[in-house]
Amino acid sequence: MKILLKSDNKLLHEKMLSYKDTSDIQIGFANTNKETIYIMENYDFDAVIMELKSVEDLNLLNHINEFHQNTRVILFLKNLTYDKFIDKIEKNKYSLIENPFDFTGLDKILNVN
Repeated sequence: MKILLKSDNKLLHEKMLSYKDTSDIQIGFANTNKETIYIMENYDFDAVIMELKSVEDLNLLNHINEFHQNTRVILFLKNLTYDKFIDKIEKNKYSLIENPFDFTGLDKILNVN
């Protein structure tokens, strides 16, 4: 399974690298929305894990839904971010990971291990 992590959070990058060592996945990293779009236009991913922190992230979410319909989107939500965007996203369309990050939950979402 190939996953793209869109986040500028270095700690999250480190956690995902350690997760990769314990599972059968490949991970790519993107720090910005523009970088995410570029990478997704050039490489295929089974899933994208992204933080939802801003309106720009909603635009990226819309882009992924429009141009990469076969790519699963997993939203990483910090604190009460979800409440801020609840009215702008289809809740049942996405898998959600809440803070603190739980790899057991991610395993279940990805159906790995």
